[in-house]
Amino acid sequence: MCTGLCEKRWTAVSGGRGKETGEGLDLYSYLCVSLLFSALWGQATPQCPDSCHCAWDTATVLCSNAGLREIPEGIPPETVSLHLERNYIRNIPESAFNNLVHLRDLYLSHNRIDSLSSGALRHLGPDLRLLDLSHNQLRQASREDFGSTRAKTRLYHNPWHCDCTLQELMETLNLEPETVNGIICESSVRGVGEGSRWEDPGSLGEHAEPGRSPQAFGVPEESTQPT
Repeated sequence: MCTGLCEKRWTAVSGGRGKETGEGLDLYSYLCVSLLFSALWGQATPQCPDSCHCAWDTATVLCSNAGLREIPEGIPPETVSLHLERNYIRNIPESAFNNLVHLRDLYLSHNRIDSLSSGALRHLGPDLRLLDLSHNQLRQASREDFGSTRAKTRLYHNPWHCDCTLQELMETLNLEPETVNGIICESSVRGVGEGSRWEDPGSLGEHAEPGRSPQAFGVPEESTQPT
């Protein structure tokens, strides 16, 4: 198609002289095909989102300290490591990471995230190995929000409201062990426990029932006694 168009243009310009020698047409066709391949190559090359820096050799997208207030659009689907920490992001929409099937590390710490859309993290692929949501404003979350991810998860330094839904989530996630003590219950269903820590139910003893232990979210045992 491109060659035919070029032939017509060359014929019009040269008054047909190109057909006599064939040299001019060959040169013009070559240039036309080269431009076509350049255009196709430009379309195949992934674009980096605004305010971000992309390291194509490591498939890393760096959007840290970029003043972002939402997840940027146009994150390349080949991304393996995504850095969104230290911004002003408040919410993670459900479709934010739909196409990032190769993602292995997702850094969202030090933002202002106070809510996760239903299933916001459900679309993250099985290759995800680290999910960092520390240092945000999360108070509540459920298993449905996280889907079936088995990535090491950081949830410390969030003002959690501890209830049964959150306990179910904690028991499901693959929490990074060294960060568990940083998960603080700023409030609970009983209105107590401010400043207390969530404890891994597995550490309460082999006969403990995690779903029934008042200490599972650091709630003082005496608060369960009748008054």
